Amino acid sequence: MSWFDFDWVDAFSDRAFGGNGCAVVHGGAILPVDVCTAYVRETSLVECTFTGPSDVADIRVRYFLASREIPFAGHPTIATVAAMRSRGLF
Repeated sequence: MSWFDFDWVDAFSDRAFGGNGCAVVHGGAILPVDVCTAYVRETSLVECTFTGPSDVADIRVRYFLASREIPFAGHPTIATVAAMRSRGLF
């Protein structure tokens, strides 16, 4: 079994459990779609991101709803950048 670090981020807020919640799963971009959608369902969040290395950018970010992968989303992007900055990843 593999384990992945994650951050639960409240975008658009300066307090916990305010704003728009998003889990950022570091290194999780390699996971299959069914695992990522199950993760979103388990968290009861609207969206979660899964990061990993990229051949064309600084970082790969995959965006998921409970039902499917989506190409992009606003507050999860903000949450992902905040999580990565707090870990010193950029």
